[in-house]
Amino acid sequence: MKEIFITSNSVKKFEQTYYSIDSNWFNYFTDFKVTTLPNTVSRLNNFLDKSTPFAFVFSGGGDILSNNLVSEGFDEKREEVEEFLIEYSIKNHIPLVAICRGMQKVVTYLEKEINFVENKIAIKEHYEIDNLTLSSNSTINTRTCFNNYSIPFNKEIENSWNVLQVDKHNNLLCIQHKKYKILCFMWHPERDETDFEIISYFIN
Repeated sequence: MKEIFITSNSVKKFEQTYYSIDSNWFNYFTDFKVTTLPNTVSRLNNFLDKSTPFAFVFSGGGDILSNNLVSEGFDEKREEVEEFLIEYSIKNHIPLVAICRGMQKVVTYLEKEINFVENKIAIKEHYEIDNLTLSSNSTINTRTCFNNYSIPFNKEIENSWNVLQVDKHNNLLCIQHKKYKILCFMWHPERDETDFEIISYFIN
């Protein structure tokens, strides 16, 4: 069975650290083996030595460290793991799907000068992705985005990314890298079990 590696949140409880992901991912990727990754690069190397991932997923949850925001949910070890995996994905041509916080991490790592804007409310809209290079029919029904921060669109981002969808405030919602096999969403497809056709087409 093909294996998908998903990055996790570090949860501290009773003086122990647990690695957790949304259980919906196991229902979402029913045709794949889902492996939750530890937030330490040394242990991650052990995983990669023993198996070859079919794809990586950067899950949501928490915040990232950025040049213009102060994060309460910043996890330094997770940052190191995901930076390692971005490079690993690019070097080994392994598909990477980045969700919500994961999209923020990928974009800020590859595009060093990106700044965030602060969100105040959830954004709920109907999205139609009409220039998606993954498949010919890619309509996305109503999705809800709720993020502390958004990435505003700018023309420079189009040098490296296909901008597939923005919200009514012109913030990035869905982008696909022009050179690397990376697809990013600001909403959570696993929560409503949506957009699987698009993601499956992409990673295959």
